[in-house]
Amino acid sequence: MNNKGGRTLIIRYVLSLMAIALMGEMSSLFGDRSIIYPPAAALVVGLIIADRRPWTVSLRSAPWLLTVAAIAGTALELWLHDYPVTAMASAFAIAVAILIVGRATLFPVIATCLLPIVLHSPSLVYPVAVLTVSTLCVALSQFAVAMGGRSAASQSSQRHHRLTASRLRHWMIIGVGLLPIIAVAEYSHLTALIAPPLMVVFVTLCQPGNRLRRQPRRIIVTTALTATCGTMGRIIFFDRMSLPLYIALTITVALALMAMKLTHLTMPPLAAVSIIPFVIPAASASFPLLAVIGESYLILCSRIDVRRIVLARPLLSRAA
Repeated sequence: MNNKGGRTLIIRYVLSLMAIALMGEMSSLFGDRSIIYPPAAALVVGLIIADRRPWTVSLRSAPWLLTVAAIAGTALELWLHDYPVTAMASAFAIAVAILIVGRATLFPVIATCLLPIVLHSPSLVYPVAVLTVSTLCVALSQFAVAMGGRSAASQSSQRHHRLTASRLRHWMIIGVGLLPIIAVAEYSHLTALIAPPLMVVFVTLCQPGNRLRRQPRRIIVTTALTATCGTMGRIIFFDRMSLPLYIALTITVALALMAMKLTHLTMPPLAAVSIIPFVIPAASASFPLLAVIGESYLILCSRIDVRRIVLARPLLSRAA
């Protein structure tokens, strides 16, 4: 990497951490924890740090897709508070519909929709926070592109988000894979098992042609490291050392980015895992272990050859 490229990369990291710090400062200023938006870490990695966007999405429409998902998730938590599994299944279906209608593969939409239900936090401030933070991330992304340090193009292909019968069955199978761990986590009160960023990792791995599915150990190790960074940030930096929230969040995400650099795995939702302990009411040292268990189950599901199931013809049509 030449000197100019190195300086540009440093600036992109600084811009990303600035976005996280501003989010933490807004949360402290208004005294509302729902302003802390974990998928913001995924957005800064995907839109600012990564050389190319990992998602197919128009930058102008991204904040609106995320905001609609946030409104839907908040509404489901208000209406179906006593039926969390039904609410989460509905949230997943709505998030997929948003992606299909928006012709996008912006998978943080799924985490955004699920978050209020998983955390049982139907705050009306949450959609406003999502719109504000995502708009900030998009603005910083455009600034990074203007500097010439990253490409405005996306890595994704149009064929991956066109609606076909095969694609619809694919999404249904993904949803079926999520249901068992959602039920176990909800009825055992182990929220960390279904941290929304873990579900985004699962959805990402299930996409046709995704090569990361062949690297389960690296994903699990990186999940453990980023989850540990989040636990340290919440318990040590914020609770025990009483650092301001914006500083604790910034240090935590910086450590998570270093961990991802160490494992050579730049996967946006894994950065978001590090912020989850800051939004869980009672942070626990067991979060990394539970996150790894949840991720291991989801990786196992993703390694099933879904394409054969989706593309296989029914037995009757074969006989004909």
